Amino acid sequence: MLDTAASSLDKKTPIDVLVTLLVWDAHLAVARLLDSLAGCMAQSAQWRLFILDQGSAAPAAGLLKDFSQRQKGRVALARVEQNIGYPAGHNLLHRLACQHFAPRHLVTINSDLVFHDPRWLDGLVDFMDAHPLFGIAGPTGVIYQREPFERLGWCRVATTEELQSGQFDGISGSVCIMRQSMLDEIGLFDESFTPGYYEDTDLTFRARACGWQVAACPVDHAHQQLGPENSTSFIKREQLAAKYGNFQKRNRNLFVERWLVPEILSIDGLHARSLFPRVYYPTTAGNLDYAI
Repeated sequence: MLDTAASSLDKKTPIDVLVTLLVWDAHLAVARLLDSLAGCMAQSAQWRLFILDQGSAAPAAGLLKDFSQRQKGRVALARVEQNIGYPAGHNLLHRLACQHFAPRHLVTINSDLVFHDPRWLDGLVDFMDAHPLFGIAGPTGVIYQREPFERLGWCRVATTEELQSGQFDGISGSVCIMRQSMLDEIGLFDESFTPGYYEDTDLTFRARACGWQVAACPVDHAHQQLGPENSTSFIKREQLAAKYGNFQKRNRNLFVERWLVPEILSIDGLHARSLFPRVYYPTTAGNLDYAI
């Protein structure tokens, strides 16, 4: 259920940014992330953080509860009892948040990050305000191989030079800002990619096909070296594989069949809805069929 910190929030309050975060254990990394986010909370009143705890054990669950209570309504905490995946998790948080807020932008972040600049979020908003044609922006670009054919759809991180020249295919959802007006038109994540991988790139390709521009934008952040928590991450990946099979390969094949063979160059929002029926659209009642 939604934590009481969320129930006290004003409904449909205009805000600049909704930030969504998914957590599944890894309490040491989560603690460092929350410490870095606490510094951001004092910088601006025009954003809110919604967190989904995907069945974490006591250490991480307790950290999240304490953090949401300390922030006195700035943070909303929801919990499900099992990992529902990256696309469904962020879709769920967006759907819950939009019962209370009217955001101009959505920012997704991963739980293994730390932010060095307390004004990192303001920088993203300023960038989007200065570039109204951009629908998506973020610091990490990815490039997908087109050849040889047997590696079609394999990805790598774009270099600094490739980012600066715009030679990249997608923006990683690990830190990504998306314009709400774009999401109203083309939808957020496609739950066909459950539990994860390629859903952020699918969104980027969908945005471009619908006429939106995509940009690289610097953010002063780092991915943590998880150290002893790597063993936990490995166990979690095994649990997901036991439930979903080789989902990374399956999702790569879906992405390739949808966007690379053949390439879709142009669609409109209405056509996208018929092409991709498992995409969550903020302007509809929603298609999330699990209980909270």
